[in-house]
Amino acid sequence: MAIAWLIRRNTCVKNSWISDLLTMGHPSSVSRNIKLMESATKGELWTLKQKMLKFKD
Repeated sequence: MAIAWLIRRNTCVKNSWISDLLTMGHPSSVSRNIKLMESATKGELWTLKQKMLKFKD
């Protein structure tokens, strides 16, 4: 989920490409998981998101 979010956030590839690459099933799974990461404001997802953003910079 987090990798899909990072790829989508930093590229212009389609959800279908991401779902194939990461074997996430249907492309709508990518959209759903990206929304979960984007909306995370606390907990494990938020912590992971912050670490990934810090590492990227």
